[in-house]
Amino acid sequence: MLGAALVAAFVLAPGDEAPARAGEGPGADILTPTAAVQTATVTGLPAPAATLQPGPPPSLAEGARLLREGDFEASVRAFQAVSAQAAGVERAAALTGEANARLELGDREAALAALRSAVEAAPLPSLEAVRARYLLGSALTEAKAFGEARTVLEPAKGIGPLAAYVAYESGLAAAGTGDRAGAAAAFEFAAGPDVPLSLRTAALRALADLATNPAAKVAALERERAVRETSGLLSLLATARAEAGDASGSEATLRVLIARYPASVGALEAVRKLGLAGVMVDSGEAGLVYYRHGQLADARKVLEAAVSESGPSDEALGWRWYYLGAAYEDLGLAKEAVAAYDRAASLAEAAVCHRARYWAARVTEGMDDARGASARYRGVVSGGPGEFATESAFRAGFVLFDSGDAEGAIAAWSETGTVGGARALYWKGRALAALGRPVEARAAWESARASDPGGLYALESGRELGVGGLPPVAYRALPGETGVDWVAIERWLTAAAGPRAAELDTSVARELVAAGLHAEAQTVLLEAGTAPWAMFDAMRAARDLGLPAAGVLLAFRLGGRYADPDGVLGRLEYPLAFTSTLDAEARVRGLDPLFLAALIRQESLWDEKAGSTAGALGLTQVIPPTGEAIASELGVAGFKAEDLFRPAVALRFGAYYIAGQTARFGSSWAGLAAYNAGPGPAARWTAAAGGKTAADFIEAVDYSETHSYVALVLDHYLRYTAAYR
Repeated sequence: MLGAALVAAFVLAPGDEAPARAGEGPGADILTPTAAVQTATVTGLPAPAATLQPGPPPSLAEGARLLREGDFEASVRAFQAVSAQAAGVERAAALTGEANARLELGDREAALAALRSAVEAAPLPSLEAVRARYLLGSALTEAKAFGEARTVLEPAKGIGPLAAYVAYESGLAAAGTGDRAGAAAAFEFAAGPDVPLSLRTAALRALADLATNPAAKVAALERERAVRETSGLLSLLATARAEAGDASGSEATLRVLIARYPASVGALEAVRKLGLAGVMVDSGEAGLVYYRHGQLADARKVLEAAVSESGPSDEALGWRWYYLGAAYEDLGLAKEAVAAYDRAASLAEAAVCHRARYWAARVTEGMDDARGASARYRGVVSGGPGEFATESAFRAGFVLFDSGDAEGAIAAWSETGTVGGARALYWKGRALAALGRPVEARAAWESARASDPGGLYALESGRELGVGGLPPVAYRALPGETGVDWVAIERWLTAAAGPRAAELDTSVARELVAAGLHAEAQTVLLEAGTAPWAMFDAMRAARDLGLPAAGVLLAFRLGGRYADPDGVLGRLEYPLAFTSTLDAEARVRGLDPLFLAALIRQESLWDEKAGSTAGALGLTQVIPPTGEAIASELGVAGFKAEDLFRPAVALRFGAYYIAGQTARFGSSWAGLAAYNAGPGPAARWTAAAGGKTAADFIEAVDYSETHSYVALVLDHYLRYTAAYR
C-alpha cells in the first residue's frame, strides 16, 4: 500500500488541505553539493544509457520513447527520419512528435514550423490533424498570435476526443481578438457536463474572466464552485462579492475559506482582511490558520485566549487545546504542550483525543521520561483503534528498552499484544534475547515473520533466526516479464465489488498522450471518479499509456477500499517504468534496479515532473546544486536544473548518488539516510547504531522524516522483489 510519506498521516480538522506536524525534522529531500563531491568519482562514463543502447530503426514508437525519457535531441532525429520518408497522417504524427521535443529544448520557432507542416500534412477529420491543430493553436495562443490560432483551430472544432480542448483554446484565441461572444460560446462548450473536470473548471474560470460586471463574475464563479471548490476560488469569489456590493456575502465566503482551508495562503489573507474590517473571526479558527503558517507566537496568543472563551462546545474547545499544544510543542515549551494535549484529550471526541494522547506521549518521551512516556503510549493503545495505535504500541516498549529497562519493555509489549505489529515483535525478541531468554525470543521473531511475511521486520527477524534477512542491493537484471495479470485483477474486483456495469471512456486520456500531453492525461485519469470499475479502467489505461504515477494512486484507492489478500495489485502499486534505462543505469552502478525503483517510488511516485518544497526535482528528487555537482563529476556539460525533469538524466544522477552513498557507508539503509538528509547526519546515525542492523540504524535516526523514509524505501524494495521476483 502507499507509504505514509505519500499520504497525509492524519486529518487534523474537517476540510484541511495539508496536515502538518511540528518538530518533524529538517527539510527531508535536501541533498548537498558537498555530499555529491565526496562520492567516488567515476571516469570514462559513457553518455546516458538511453542514447547509447542499440535499438530499432527510427520509428514513431522509438521517437516517442526517446521523448518520454527526456532524450530530446535523439527524439528530434528519430522523428525527422520518419517524417522524411512518410506522408499524410504518419508524417503529421512524426512532425508533432518533433515539435514536442523541440518545445522541450526551448526551440519554439522550430517547433511552430514543425507543427505548421503537420497541419498541412494531415487531412481533417483525422485524429492526427486534430492533434496537430490543437498543439499549434495552443502554442500560437500562448505566443499571443490569436488571429492565426483561430484560423488553425476553427476547422478542428467538434471533432474527436479532444473537441473540448480545441474549444477551450479557440475560446482563448477569440478572447484575444476581442470576440467576447465567440469566446463565451467556445468556453460554454468546454464547460459541458461530460468534459474532464480540470478542463471544465478552467473553462468556467475563463467565463468568469469574461464577465463585464461584478455580479456576472459572482454568478460565473458560483458555477465553478458548484463543480469544484478550492481555496483560490473562494478568495476570488469573496473579492467579487465585495466589488458587487455584497459585504455580508464576502465576509461569509471568507469565513468558509478560513474554516475549510486553514493552510492556504488565502486563509491567512482572509484573517487579515476581516481583522482590518473589524469583523470578528472565530478565535479557534484564526489560531489554527496562524499555526498552519508557522506564525507560532500569534497562534499561541490567539489560542490561549480561545481556550478561555465561554460558549464553544467541548469538541471545539478540544480542538483549540490540541492546536495550542502543537504551538507550545513547536515553541519548545514541553510541559505546557503536554498539559494542553491532556486538556484536549479530556474534552474532545475520539479522533482528537487519540491524537492528543499520542503527541503528549511523544513530547514526554522527548523530555527523557521513558516510564511516563511508556505509560502514555499504553494509554493510547488501550483507548482503542486509531491512526497512532500501532506506533504507540511499539514505542510503549521501545522507550523502555532504549533506556536499559528490558524487563519493563517486555511487560509493555506483552500488555499491548500484537497491536505494534512485526516491528514491536521484532524488538520484543531483541529484549528477550538480551535477558538470556532465547526460546521466548525465537517465538517473538517467529510471530513477527508470520504477522507481515516479506516485510522489513519479518526479514530482520529471519536474520536473527538464521534463516535469511534483507537481500543485498547488488545488481540483478530485471526479470524479462513485468506485465500485469489483468484477468486475476478483474476476478478479484468482481468478487469484491460486483460485476461491471459500464466501461469508462478513456479516449480523451489516450489522445492527450498521443499529443505528448502526459501530465494532462494523468489528471484526466485521476478524475475518473470513485466507482470501482471506473477506477479499474482508468488504472488499466494508465498502465497502457505509461503513466505509472496515476496507476499507483488508482491502485491505492482500490486497494484501500477492498482487501487484496493475494496481492493482485502488487505490480500496479509498485510499478516499473523506463525499464531499459532503469536497468542500464542500475547495472553501471552495481545496483539492483528494483532498489532504484523503490527509491523512485518513495521520492516521486514515478512522476517525472515532481518537485518538492525543498527544490528537489524529477524522478529521483535531486536538488539543482547537487545536480550541478554530479554533472561535473560525470563530465556532463551544459547541465540545467530543468534537465532533472528528464527521466534519463534523473535515473542516471539518482543511481550515481545513491550508489556512492551506499558504498561510502557500507549499507543500503545508511546510503538511503544520506540520500535523504545528507552524509553528515548519516555518519552520526551510523556511529550511534554501532554498525549493526537495519533495525538498529532506523531507530538511531532522530529525524522523523528520514526515519520513515529509510524504513519505507526498504519496505518498498521488499515489495518490489516480491512482485517481480
